Amino acid sequence: MKLSKTNTVVLISCVCLIGTCYATMPKCTKIDDCSCRIPDGKEINIRSLGYNGSRAPRFGFAQAWGPWEYAYNPCYAWTDSNKCRNIVACQQSTDFLSEFAIGDPTATWTHDDRNYNIEYSSLGDDNITRTSVVKLVCDVKADEPTLEMFGFSPVGPAHVEYDFTLTSKCACPGFCPSSTATNKPTFNPLHCGMISPGSVLFIIVPVLIVVYLVAGVLFMKFVRHAEGTELIPNRDIRTNLFGSIRDGCKNVFTSGKKPGHDKLQSEII
Repeated sequence: MKLSKTNTVVLISCVCLIGTCYATMPKCTKIDDCSCRIPDGKEINIRSLGYNGSRAPRFGFAQAWGPWEYAYNPCYAWTDSNKCRNIVACQQSTDFLSEFAIGDPTATWTHDDRNYNIEYSSLGDDNITRTSVVKLVCDVKADEPTLEMFGFSPVGPAHVEYDFTLTSKCACPGFCPSSTATNKPTFNPLHCGMISPGSVLFIIVPVLIVVYLVAGVLFMKFVRHAEGTELIPNRDIRTNLFGSIRDGCKNVFTSGKKPGHDKLQSEII
């Protein structure tokens, strides 16, 4: 059976995608409602993004979506009306006739393949649970945080989910210090992608090796019609390489002396 060039490309692409499947975000363990810590010790801390006191909320009723507006204040509870009391997120109709609490201060930290998320939930008088999901977007240039609202949708018979995106430098691990920090952490741009240099190499090198071997075997089989061990690309080079490595190790441990060298040297002397 012959394998077309198109199928070969598709196969190689699938192999490449195998490596990307493992490039998931490291878990960020919750410290409190405003911060979490990733395995390398860096923290994500959004406490400085919220307003405490009469200035709250930081993001007022300006995030319009249809006939509704939304307000959000990270970390610090605030009150707008009898419906929105001691909350961090609130939904209000543009005619000011309806209002719902959509996030109590207690936060749950989660993550997907690309972002960390903070979830807040409120149970209303109508027995409907409303959950605000705030996706954190790391942007080192975003000294001034921005909030975007992307709508809401029912996720159950009595559960509604609201989707927000919060873009800030404080969404980058180690960039915004915690309240107990004494020194400002240094920033490593790699942390925006949440992948360390070692992780990048760990992902890329095996993928490249697999792609090389798969592509080489396909080429040898369907272009040169090789069989058996001849399918291995550059087999002779690898065999000679391993032989050279073996000889090199032998020379290191014997100081380059051949068997009988010491005996011959004593006879000459």
